[in-house]
Amino acid sequence: MANWFLSETNTINALYQLIMDTVLLLFNVGAPEIIVVALIVLLLFSGKKIPELMKGLGKGVRNFKEGMKDILFMQKMTFWDHFEDLRWIIFHCIGVVLILSIGFFIAMPWIFDAVVMAPCYGKFPVYKLFCIVSRYLTDSSSFCNENFRINIINIKLTSQFFIHMRTSFIFAFIISFPYIIFEIWRFIQPALYDKEKYSFRIAFTLSSVLFYSGLAVGYFWVFPLTLRFLAGYKISDLIVNQLSLDSYISTFVSMNLIMGIVFELPMLALIVKK
Repeated sequence: MANWFLSETNTINALYQLIMDTVLLLFNVGAPEIIVVALIVLLLFSGKKIPELMKGLGKGVRNFKEGMKDILFMQKMTFWDHFEDLRWIIFHCIGVVLILSIGFFIAMPWIFDAVVMAPCYGKFPVYKLFCIVSRYLTDSSSFCNENFRINIINIKLTSQFFIHMRTSFIFAFIISFPYIIFEIWRFIQPALYDKEKYSFRIAFTLSSVLFYSGLAVGYFWVFPLTLRFLAGYKISDLIVNQLSLDSYISTFVSMNLIMGIVFELPMLALIVKK
């Protein structure tokens, strides 16, 4: 019995580590990005509210576990029966993402120029709005130069190929996000009581809207401002800024996805309160 328990525990730990390694590899989220997330959370939620949020999250997890125990008892389903359901849900989500990735891989050359690289040029539409606002508030015209351009260089032989694949996968994940949320909802729904299903249904429905809203804020506001500031920042005039492709994509992806995740916090707060 002990050996069986240890085997199950090792399997779950290995699966968790595999998922975390995959997320870190694809999204390249490091310590600076985690610090940014922490600062944004502190801005959105005061220090006194964070323990309450964590306490509510713990309560929500306990209630979910109790609900799962009730379902297991009523349906006489074993751990591996639920694991099998979860496995098929993961396969469905991965299949949708892979199919969309193929389409994005084909269209990526155009998407890369029109979307990913757009903030590198002075004609980026949002810069015109920044120009009007900066002139009105500070009489500055730094955003009004349409000849502004950031040159991106590639210093690794394999970077363009792997970034082509990586960005295709990320765009596919973004488009398939509502479907992934739906599959998660379908998996946990049996463990919820009737009075909880309504609140959770609203929260999961709003999650896609909040996620895309966060991406929009990140793409049209946070990332362009960060890019303009860091690209022109110099600690010494003896140093010439040359932005590499890997650095640009890493910042572009992590910053936009972080904003999408941060905008999910209201949904999390709604769930844990229920």
